This record gives sequence, C-alpha cells and structure tokens, in this order.
Amino acid sequence: MKALLVIIMSLCLHVTYAQKPDTTKTFIQGKELGEVVVKSSYLTREGDHILAIPTKEQRKHAVTGYDLLSNLMIPGVSVERSTGSVTTPNGAATLYIDGREVDFREVQSLRPKDVSRVEYFDVPNGKYAKDAYAINIIMKPLNNGGYTQLDASQNIGYLYGDYNLISKFVTGTKSLNLWAGYSLENPKSSMDENETFIFPDYQLNRLQHYNNADNRQTEEYVQASISNRGRKYIWMLRGGMAWNASKNGVNNGMTEYWKTAAAIKNGSILDINTRNKSYRPSVYFYGLHTFSNTKSLDYVFDGYYSRNDYDRLYNDDNVSFRSLVKEDYYYIKANANYSMAFSHRNRLAFSLYEFMRISDSEYIGTSAYNQNLHSSETILFADYSQRLGSFFFDINPGLSFLTYRLEGMRSINHLTPRLQARATYRIDKVQQLQFMFALGNTYPRINTINNVEQQIDPIIILKGNSNMDNSILLNPRLSHTLNFNKFALQTGVSYFYQNHSIISDYYIRDGHLISTFRDDCIYHRPSADMSITYKPSGTLNMKLSG
Repeated sequence: MKALLVIIMSLCLHVTYAQKPDTTKTFIQGKELGEVVVKSSYLTREGDHILAIPTKEQRKHAVTGYDLLSNLMIPGVSVERSTGSVTTPNGAATLYIDGREVDFREVQSLRPKDVSRVEYFDVPNGKYAKDAYAINIIMKPLNNGGYTQLDASQNIGYLYGDYNLISKFVTGTKSLNLWAGYSLENPKSSMDENETFIFPDYQLNRLQHYNNADNRQTEEYVQASISNRGRKYIWMLRGGMAWNASKNGVNNGMTEYWKTAAAIKNGSILDINTRNKSYRPSVYFYGLHTFSNTKSLDYVFDGYYSRNDYDRLYNDDNVSFRSLVKEDYYYIKANANYSMAFSHRNRLAFSLYEFMRISDSEYIGTSAYNQNLHSSETILFADYSQRLGSFFFDINPGLSFLTYRLEGMRSINHLTPRLQARATYRIDKVQQLQFMFALGNTYPRINTINNVEQQIDPIIILKGNSNMDNSILLNPRLSHTLNFNKFALQTGVSYFYQNHSIISDYYIRDGHLISTFRDDCIYHRPSADMSITYKPSGTLNMKLSG
C-alpha cells in the first residue's frame, strides 16, 4: 500500500488601480443617502432564459469564471473547471461575454467580482439559435483603470504546475488585454494488458506489462486583444500563439505471445516512445453594429494555422515500427448574424456560416505517403420567434452544403437540411414546459477517411476509409423547469438518433489485424435526467443531478 501526499500551493497576486467602487450611492438635492442594496431571487425565469445573480459567497469561493459558473449550481448545467467543458442534457453549452462568443482563456481569466449577472438560455433563439444551450456572462462596466493578476498552482507528489498571467487595462471606450501562461504535467503510469486476437485458424494472445512509464505534457501560450466599445459599434481584434508538447516513454516493458495454448515468444523487451509537438498562431476579429433598438448585425472571423508533428517508435525485441507524421492544418470560420425585432413580440434573424478546414499530412517511417484533405461547409439559417401570452415558439430552419476532397480522389458533396425548433409553455411564474427538436449533420475527419496504412506493431495495421457517408443526427427533447426562491428543479426526457454512425471496424488480411472504420451503423440513445438545486442559506448550496 503506497501513500501519496499531494500538497497544492496557490499564489494569487492582484494589482488594481483606478477602478470603480462596487458600492452604489444615491444623491438627492446634494445629500448623500448612503448605499443602495438591491436584492433579487437566486434564479429568476425571464422569458427565454434563466437569470442568475451571483451571491457574495459564490463570488468569494471562485477564482476563475468557470469556478463561478460551477458555484451558481444551475440545474442541468455541469461545469468541468479544469478543461472548461460546460455540458447540459441538450448538449454542450456555448459561452458568451456581453453577447460575444468567447474561448477558454477569456472565461478562465474572468474575475468573479467583475461579473454582474449570468443569463442561461435553455431555449436559445435569435443570435443564439444555433446553440443547444447558451450562457451569456454580463460584466460590470469599467470605464478607466485595470488590473494585473498572477495565479499559480503547484503539486508536490508528482510534477504538476500551472501558471497564468492576466492583465487588463481600460481607458475610455478602449480595452487592452493580455494573457500568458505555462503548464507542465509529468505523471507516471503502469499497465498490465491482455489482448486476444481471433484469426481464422488460431487464437493469439498478447500480454504486455510495464511500470513507471514517463509521461510529460507542456503548454505555453500568449494572447493579446484590443477592443473598442462605441455607442452603436463594438469591435475586437485578438491574436495569439500556443505551443504544446507531449511525450510518452515505455522502457524495459515485457511482452509475451501465446498462440492458442502454447507460448511462441516469451519475455520480449518492450519499448514504446511517442512524441507530439505543435505550435499554433491564431487571429480573431469581432464586430457588432447596432443600427437601432430593433436591428443589429454582428460578424466574426476566426482562423488559425497549426503545425503538428507526431513521432511514435515501437520496439519489440528486434522488431521496430515507426510512425512519423508532419501535418499542416488550416482552420477558418466566418459568421454573420442579422437580427430584427418587431412590435408584436416577435423576432427574425439570419445567420451565415462558413467553415474551411485543410489538412496536409506527410507520412514517413514504416509507411511513406502524402495525404491532403480539403473540407468546406456553408450553412445558412433563418430564425423566427414569437411570444403569444404564456406560449413561445422558435423555429430555426437551415441548409448545409458540405464538400470535401482527398488528394487524388473526386470531390464528395452533401446538401443537408438543418432544423432547430423550440416551444415553451409557461404554466405559472415558476414553472415552464419546453419542447425541442434538432436536426444536424457531421463533417469528415482526416483520421477516419484517409487512405493511408500505418503498421504500428507486429499485429495491427491502421487504415482509414474514404467511402463513408455523411451522418444525420436527430434529437427531440421534452423538459420541465421549476424555479422557486431557494429551490430549482429540471427534469427531462430525450432521444438521440444518428444514422451512418462511424465506428471502429476490423478484418484479417495476410496474418494482420486491419483496424479501420465503417459507417453502415445506427446509434440511438433514449435518456431521462433530473437535476435539483437547493440554497437554504447564503453559505450553503446543494445540488443533486442524475
């Protein structure tokens, strides 16, 4: 029995200057009346979203934006603080700050005391209509001043560290932001594995064992942005660079091979060394035009280039297999949204998306090959929503045109309908019924459709399948929400269906196991969920989900 002592040390340094106070004071005829305290319910249903105002205790026990989202304990919302994953029964949530879609670093670096309120769109519509679930974080205004913040976390027991620097400066309508950081993780791992391969004429078993394998992951990043907030026009320009590296080293492991019931190779020395590294420059631009109280246009350009190097060397006694891949990857996303509100509690919006992905990979080693994949998807949505008394509906039809081509092969095109529809009925001030339906499709990934063969060990050969169809996804859901002052409940049932579902496939060829993919399968998942939040006091919050 081994005992492991893990000590976590955290350091936070805040330098703050020329910032607005948090208190609000009122003056009437030159007399100061003192601080005004505004009280609100913990969770409030407001039309198409749930409004959450963080309490003093929730802010106090949060360091990052993800900490605060987790502390709010919204029913049905699950927050993984370390990875920035926010999931709901509807699917992954898209995060926004003041109506602008944001990335992991921006939410991670938020100071909880700067957050005014959080809007949870469980029935997204308008500019959020494309999302399964949307979370909009509203910030307190900061006209002049700023802060610099350093946070660090270090474990003792196995090597782990995470260090981040965030700096923000605001002058008038302009804001400057800087993010930089470094993380390192170096755990050890051990494995005992028994694999069985059933060939037509015999059965082969492989036993692999190793201890204290060396695993090391590092990440460095730097990112800066400048933005301007005018009365009718907002823009933001951001650029950055990220470096990632990882290695996995198995040395002096052991391998045994058994054919049917007899050992055919006993006590082989096993060495597996894998190294991955990448660097990624990125650029992002966001603009918002507010033409009037009822009309607005926002647009986004987001792109990056990534150079990825993958190197794997497998040694089993005197038998060696090497996979060396150098990939140049390009990603571009362009999006424009135009929204109009009308006087009869209805709204119309149009959204246009373009996604372009280019992967150019050179394979060296046991297999030498060049692979190129061009993929482009254009999606057009029209969204209409209407509120009629206690009833609300939103319909969001769309059309997707997907085209992709592997080098040396013909282009493959798919024209696919898209649809998201939502309807709600407000039973009373605290209860609401919701119905949702989503129809979507997938896009191809290079690791599944490439036609390269890579032998990774004496038995297994990896191979893609370029003759796979586009997957169609269906997802209806019915749910019920209840929000009291200190109690909130969400229950729901849903069904997920996917045709042409891509799964792993295997077959035997010349004494080798070929590991590839197939799409002639159907995946479906019925589910039921329930999530309860209870807040008996300002210092005690409880949440139960299942």
